[in-house]
Amino acid sequence: MPDIWSTVVLVVFTCILAVANIYGKTVTRLPELFELRLRVFLNLAFALYAAICILVAFLAYMYFQSKIPNGFILTVLAALVGVLAGNTEIKFAGQGLQPLVLLVQRLEAMVYTTIAKRMGELGIAERARLRDQLTDRVPEAQLERELLLLGDDVTAPDLKRLKERAGHRGEVYRGLVAGEIIKRSETNARRLRKERVRDDR
Repeated sequence: MPDIWSTVVLVVFTCILAVANIYGKTVTRLPELFELRLRVFLNLAFALYAAICILVAFLAYMYFQSKIPNGFILTVLAALVGVLAGNTEIKFAGQGLQPLVLLVQRLEAMVYTTIAKRMGELGIAERARLRDQLTDRVPEAQLERELLLLGDDVTAPDLKRLKERAGHRGEVYRGLVAGEIIKRSETNARRLRKERVRDDR
């Protein structure tokens, strides 16, 4: 069995590799989620996945302990084996771990799904916050100009209809225009917010 220091290093390093593994695979499958936030990994599916990886890492540590005298190399190798368990056919003492491999792969799939759902929720919340910031900080005329520049399908009569839809309430109207800007180009909406923040300083 590993000592306390080796146990701590093994657990921490295995968790870091588990996050990196899921991050790489998730971004490959869902490129739009490139900017993953660390908090999306705080879910039951990832906790189970990490626990299985740590369990396999401990098994690997004990298996290789008599063969590898260097503690650091042993810890790194065991952590790698733990995280890669779902990608390879691993055998300990000649025994295959196919059921464990399948379990890890299923947990990985659950983590992908949970992360995609969580990122979608965070994206909705972020867009709502961006809309509110544009509504509060950017003048109505500037929002209208930005929308007209972004949308070839947007005309002055369209803006008039939006104003009527808002009941001619300025804040509601700015919110609707800001929402249309975000819908067409979130990048430009962020730029507009950044410029306004800089002007206010």
